[in-house]
Amino acid sequence: MFQATRRRLALWYTAVTAVLLLLFASGFYLYVRTTLVERVDDTLNHVVEIIERSLVIEPSPQGIGQERLGEREALATAADPTEPPLRVNVEASFRDNAKSLEDDHIDLEWFSPNGQLVWSTLTDLLPVPLHVNPAGETVRVSQETVFRQITQQVQSQGQVLGYLRVSHPWFEVTKPSRRLILDLAVGLSLMVGAVAAIGWLLSGIAIAPVRDSYQQLKQFTADASHELRNPIAVIQTNAQVALADPDPDAATQQKQFQVIERLTRRLGRLVDDLLFLARQESGLVALVPASIRVDALLEEVLEEQQVIAAERHIQLQYDAPRRAGGGDDRPTPSPGDPNDQRQLLPKEGQQPTHPPLY
Repeated sequence: MFQATRRRLALWYTAVTAVLLLLFASGFYLYVRTTLVERVDDTLNHVVEIIERSLVIEPSPQGIGQERLGEREALATAADPTEPPLRVNVEASFRDNAKSLEDDHIDLEWFSPNGQLVWSTLTDLLPVPLHVNPAGETVRVSQETVFRQITQQVQSQGQVLGYLRVSHPWFEVTKPSRRLILDLAVGLSLMVGAVAAIGWLLSGIAIAPVRDSYQQLKQFTADASHELRNPIAVIQTNAQVALADPDPDAATQQKQFQVIERLTRRLGRLVDDLLFLARQESGLVALVPASIRVDALLEEVLEEQQVIAAERHIQLQYDAPRRAGGGDDRPTPSPGDPNDQRQLLPKEGQQPTHPPLY
């Protein structure tokens, strides 16, 4: 019973702790993964800022020709423009950035204002449609190819010059994330095992007082049934003798009633003593010995056992010892409890542990 309770306590302790550890590990994983994504996005935004500052923007050939024409001709040409006044010199803008971006595993794509790809560092073109997304997005090209991309619209003097798309490989997020998952799984397994062992130990410590109390309760029940048997038997015997006598002697009957009355009071004290014993064994009450007279105690016991002794043809007699040289013949009081001392004497149906007094 106690082992089953101990197992349940350890199991509940382990389960609750495992759930808390799992929640903590999940939160920690989400925090680390979000931090990695934010770091990649910061890198991409920084690259976009650098590229925008390094763009070589120059007037288009049509814009230069309009400066040389007269005002009337320029107005006529502007009414039906065929080419924007500004353009980006792609060769001059990306010539110095390609190598450094390749070392950082960052790929660039430059699109014209109408969405056509003009320049790219990728060997294989990405089958991803162009759309502006300055906040960043994760794009899956294939089962194994995943990119983190930022697409920014580039403007100058209110004119759209083109679109810049910056891509970063996703493995810099997935690789540390998978490693973190493995480390967390191993750590959680070890911690759950340690928690299970600690839970088993703590549940044993917690249930030890309950087990001791249960053992004390069993012992108290056994002691109570044993100690109450003898007074009840004596009361029953005296009552049967009194009822069986057709012509009872008043003095004898009065004596038997006195014995019964004294035994009932003794039963009450015995119940109190058993309760006191249970509390004393649990450490709640300290034992305070009192002074008792052994001769008076023996006289009471002999009087109580006279009826049972007569049925068995046994004569009980007590002779008090006399002191040499005269003086008071009464024995000196000794420390102890009279009820405890009475329990040391042989009960009805028991063999005496010392020579009987008769």
